[in-house]
Amino acid sequence: MFLHGLKINIAVHLAVLISLAMVLINLVMMTAFQRILVNSEISKGYLLASVIQRYWTNQLNKENHNLSLDFKNHIETTIHDAGYACALILDKDYRVLHYDNASCPQDELLEKFVRQAILSGGKMVRFSGATWGVFWKQKEYLIITMPLHNEKQIIGGAGLVFHLQGIYTVLRQMQHLLWMYMIANVIVLTFVGFYQLSKITIKPIYRLLKRAEEYKEDDETFFKYENKNNEFNRLSSALNLIVMRISKDKVMLQSTIKSLENANAELKQAQREIIRAEKMASIGRLSSGLAHEIGNPIGIVLGYLDLLKHNDLEEEEKREFIIRAEKEIKRINTVIQRLLNFSRPANEDFESISVHEVIHELVDMVKPQPFMSTIRLTIDLAAGKDLVAGNPNSLQQVFLNLLINAADGISSDLNIPDGHINIRSENTALPNSKGTGQNQTIEISFVDNGTGIPEKSLGNIFDPFFTTKDPGKGTGLGLSVCFMIIEAMSGTIEAVSDAHNGTTMTVTLPLSENAGDQANIGPHK
Repeated sequence: MFLHGLKINIAVHLAVLISLAMVLINLVMMTAFQRILVNSEISKGYLLASVIQRYWTNQLNKENHNLSLDFKNHIETTIHDAGYACALILDKDYRVLHYDNASCPQDELLEKFVRQAILSGGKMVRFSGATWGVFWKQKEYLIITMPLHNEKQIIGGAGLVFHLQGIYTVLRQMQHLLWMYMIANVIVLTFVGFYQLSKITIKPIYRLLKRAEEYKEDDETFFKYENKNNEFNRLSSALNLIVMRISKDKVMLQSTIKSLENANAELKQAQREIIRAEKMASIGRLSSGLAHEIGNPIGIVLGYLDLLKHNDLEEEEKREFIIRAEKEIKRINTVIQRLLNFSRPANEDFESISVHEVIHELVDMVKPQPFMSTIRLTIDLAAGKDLVAGNPNSLQQVFLNLLINAADGISSDLNIPDGHINIRSENTALPNSKGTGQNQTIEISFVDNGTGIPEKSLGNIFDPFFTTKDPGKGTGLGLSVCFMIIEAMSGTIEAVSDAHNGTTMTVTLPLSENAGDQANIGPHK
């Protein structure tokens, strides 16, 4: 299809160019022929005027200033046989000696120009009228005038009028032959030129195209061409060089991709290790608070078991003590189970989870902890929609880290008598990446009235190993891990803080209804 269209284009353009060349040649030839014919008539007119001058000079030598009737008749016959329309002869006093006024179409202009020739003493050629020439409108009459001399004196003047229509008729007849010649030339030259151009260009292109279609990756030479020093041979060599470079670059690219895949796998493994390490740090802190949470129920159970040893108890009292002991044991089991669920390794698959449910479980888990004993914890979950795509265990780790940081910010300042942490949620809308609409999101904010974060440190809190806590009280990985987890869920995490006036940490996550059913596509890479 490509070569077929290229052949048609070459043939059409070649025919058009040759046709234009023929038309221009024809125009130049017709103009040249017309000029030659007109100049021939001018020369013939000057010759006739010279004959009139010679005869009149002879008459003057015989002291006869008038032209004989025989000469006038001879002049008229000669002029008409030469194709001139009429002639005018004036003496030096502008008196008419001969004038063929019966057939002269330009009598006024003729006499005017003869007078000018006598006055100026020079030959003059003028054109007048308008008629249809060969291609367009042109002059109709040729007027030739010249002074007549006797030795070196002007004795009069002569003028001739020639009708140019005869020249145009001859040229138009010649034009018919030229048109036939031009058409034949266009046809023949188009076919010959197309054959030569096809041999020089189309066939080499066809060979290159066919070779490209048959190319296989294991071929050593991609393009082959005849052993000639021309552009197509150079093009073939250049294309072979490009293909070899592409092959080498392909090998390098595959090696680079493999290296990047390995580096990406190592990076993900490192991220998982960091997240696991931070989780273990949180588990250690939560475990230290289990002694008080488990110790009280165990003491109550031991008390009931001691009462059950007495034989004077009624069956109904024994049953009540057993139920109360069982309740305390279930309480211990719930506390341990929450910690075990949190410590369980998080899988990488995403699922649709309820943010509010995660927050409620987190609040139930941390309320008994010693670090929350002096802090008032409130929740204000106003979001109507809270389903997001993510991993519940990882999201709980983020919220726990934010809650622990808020508690540390409060407990680090002994001047805060009433520590308060508020967890709130609300639905918001953000412009999507295509700029064609908005995505529904949920914002979860952790607001505390602690010491806050210094302004100079606010821009670095999400950097790995950066911490504002005292040495030995923080790894500097908590917020960095939070940032990685939230980013993997296509969300954002921001901090707003004013020194000595508390901190607000805000997590923004897209709702699963607007996240393209992310529960089935796994984490974002």
